[in-house]
Amino acid sequence: MELREELSKFLEKYEGYKVSSGEIIITVGGTGALDLLGRVLIDPGDIVITGNPRYINSILSFEQLGAKIVGIPMNENGMRTDLLEEKLKELEARGRRSGSATPYPPARTPWARL
Repeated sequence: MELREELSKFLEKYEGYKVSSGEIIITVGGTGALDLLGRVLIDPGDIVITGNPRYINSILSFEQLGAKIVGIPMNENGMRTDLLEEKLKELEARGRRSGSATPYPPARTPWARL
């Protein structure tokens, strides 16, 4: 069977997501997926809000596409939504809107603590 068909079955059985095999895109890795998404969703000058610390390859991919990266501090629960709300209001007051927000790290990778 085709890998995408098997992933479709897996996602429905274990995650409850009904996704057809035609809706699944397989990439070489996370960076390739981020680059592909960025090319589809980001225009030069767009603002991308991400958690800080953040995945360096997402920053590089998005900056290559002309996006401005804005980091929001994270805590043990993820992105600080209070600071995210403040930043969104600030951007809106300046006539700017965020086109993307990545509140969680790719694949929900746990954050390391020092």
